[in-house]
Amino acid sequence: MAAVDVLLLLEEMEESIERMASLEAEGGVDYGEVLLEAEILLQDVLIVSDLLTIEDGETLLMAVVEVYNWIEYQSRRSIVRRGRPQIHIDENQLSLLLSFRFSCVDIANMLKVSPKTIRRRIIQYSLEDSASYSSISDTELHEITAEFVHTYPNGGQRTFEGYLRGRALNLQRRRIREALLHIDPSGVRQRLRRALHRRQYYVPMPNSL
Repeated sequence: MAAVDVLLLLEEMEESIERMASLEAEGGVDYGEVLLEAEILLQDVLIVSDLLTIEDGETLLMAVVEVYNWIEYQSRRSIVRRGRPQIHIDENQLSLLLSFRFSCVDIANMLKVSPKTIRRRIIQYSLEDSASYSSISDTELHEITAEFVHTYPNGGQRTFEGYLRGRALNLQRRRIREALLHIDPSGVRQRLRRALHRRQYYVPMPNSL
């Protein structure tokens, strides 16, 4: 059942990529519209990535960011500037990636820039609070994770993120997922199996979609 839902999401993601590409093909890219499509696509990727391994999920997300960057580049390709062009990193895009708990190095690799450039933009856009991660060892994190699993046996990753924020802890999404997998692997697998439910479509007659 989950495989069918993943296929539906992948089809929606493909349609979103096609819509973004068509905006570029028309010659007048509306940057706001492209960003909206990219954010919708990233949300779908996050849902699908929960059903994949950590490595495959992050690889898929990075691939979508690559598509977004290519279309953004195409929208600015005709602009001729004198001297060394400034590297453009959109504030909304950077804020979105930081909210997904990606580190400066991760974001720099995605956007093909240096980590120093990412840090400068974080300061420029006043995103320091989103970029700062708590210093906590894996042992301490595992102890907190065990407490969470004992207190909230049916709680998933999103609930755990809120639990950590309540303790003034801001951690990368990757570390949170790995901690849950380490402490409660059977619970993670159980939640993933019921993460997506098949979508129901109602039509007045066959082939009317």
